[in-house]
Amino acid sequence: MQQVYHFPVVTLSNGVRIANHSSAHEFVFEDGSTLSGVTKEQCMALQGSDVVEPRPLLVEDTPPVDLVAVVMRMGPILQDSLDYAESCVADDVFDYYIVPYPFQCSPDWDQKRWPHAVSGYVGPGRPTQKFPPLSISSFRVV
Repeated sequence: MQQVYHFPVVTLSNGVRIANHSSAHEFVFEDGSTLSGVTKEQCMALQGSDVVEPRPLLVEDTPPVDLVAVVMRMGPILQDSLDYAESCVADDVFDYYIVPYPFQCSPDWDQKRWPHAVSGYVGPGRPTQKFPPLSISSFRVV
């Protein structure tokens, strides 16, 4: 059974409805619309877990070097919340939902399973209000 999550939603001037899946900070769009952040509790509950995975680095004519890569794994609660967000799209609650960029870099990410997820990444690890507003031209009613 899916848990019910609360996603703040804003309607942009072009009619597209955008939800915030799990970012605690707000998003500002170029039309002046502001999308609120989720609660601290929801943000913490929907974080992925960082896992250190050994990855050998092989370069021609050199001995192998052992490196580690830190990757984000998406547990069942996080995946359930993304499935719930897709059901909200299917129920016409909103058109797209913003997810943190690291979710889409996870080896667990499935763009076909979560096609309405978009990245809120606009700069090097900074909330959007410190950078130019998000463009609404990339969001279209489908």
